[in-house]
Amino acid sequence: MKGCVVLGAGTGLGKTYLACALARAARERGTTRALKPVETGVPHAAVSRETSRSAADAQALADAAGHPYIAPHRSLELPASPHLATPESHPIDLDAALEWTREAAAGADYVVVETAGGAFTPVNLQQYNIDLAARLSNALNLPWLLVVEDRLGTLHDALAVLWGATARQAPAPVALVVSHVTDHPPGLGNAHELTRLQPAPVFDLKHGTSPDVALIELLFG
Repeated sequence: MKGCVVLGAGTGLGKTYLACALARAARERGTTRALKPVETGVPHAAVSRETSRSAADAQALADAAGHPYIAPHRSLELPASPHLATPESHPIDLDAALEWTREAAAGADYVVVETAGGAFTPVNLQQYNIDLAARLSNALNLPWLLVVEDRLGTLHDALAVLWGATARQAPAPVALVVSHVTDHPPGLGNAHELTRLQPAPVFDLKHGTSPDVALIELLFG
C-alpha cells in the first residue's frame, strides 16, 4: 500500500483540492481509498454518522477515488477545531482513528488521507493533526506532505510547521506543495525559497491543474 497523508499549514489553502487530485491520479494506477478520519462542519452529524452522506469532503474524496462514500470516523457538526466540535465526554482517540483508517484502507493499492484543519489544529486537548499523521506514517507507511498557500508569510508558516513537527517527533514530510488558491502578486518565489530552506522536494499546484507528475511518482510510484 502506497499513499500519503495531506496536512495543511492552515485552513482554506487547497488541501481538499490536492487530496482529490492525488486520489484521481492514484485511481488510474489501481484500487484507491481517499479518506477523512475526522470532519467538522457536517450538517446533522449527530443524527446518523453511518447513513448520512453530509460530510462534503469525505464525499468529494470518495468520488475522486472512485469508491462508495465512507463516513468519517468522527463526523462533527460544529464548524470548528475538532477538539472544540467534540463533546468533552467523548474526545477523539488517535489510536481509534488509526484503526479506522487501517480498516477503511484494507485491500487498497493506494491511500490518500486528509486531516481536518491544519497540522497543529488540536484533535483533543493533548494531540494535534501532526500526531495523527505520525501514527499513520509509522503504522501504515503513509508519509505526510504539507500544503502551504502561495502568499506573503508562507515561508514562516511552512518552517514553523516543520520545526513543530520535529518537536512532536514526527517523521520528516515527503514533500511540500505550494498551492495557488488565489492570484497573489507574481514574484513571491515561495517554492524556490522553500527548496533552499529545507530538504523536502517542493511542488507548485495551481487550482484547475493536475499535480506535478514527479509528485505523483514520488507518492505512488
